Amino acid sequence: MARKRTLFKINGKVVVEETRDLFLNEIDELIWVIASECECTIHDIEVETEIINYHAELSEYDVTSAGIINWKDTQFKIVSGVTLKGDMDDLLDSIGKKYRDNYLELS
Repeated sequence: MARKRTLFKINGKVVVEETRDLFLNEIDELIWVIASECECTIHDIEVETEIINYHAELSEYDVTSAGIINWKDTQFKIVSGVTLKGDMDDLLDSIGKKYRDNYLELS
């Protein structure tokens, strides 16, 4: 399974990155907002869309203005807490090995 990432660039430098699917009108609106904020013309902004293997680069969690959500959850419940599933020593050992998902549960 893959996800999309839309990059908005000025002079080759990414100024905005959006990881949700955007409609064409949303892309146009973002271009106008970016041009206004960066004090440039809309023609200075390049838009690129990338397909990303979410296992390699993206977490299944997204940070939104409402809080952290799991984008796989059909109800988009906001994460309200973190529970440790093992003991602290195991968690600390796993952090270096990038296996912390085995020890932390977001709820």
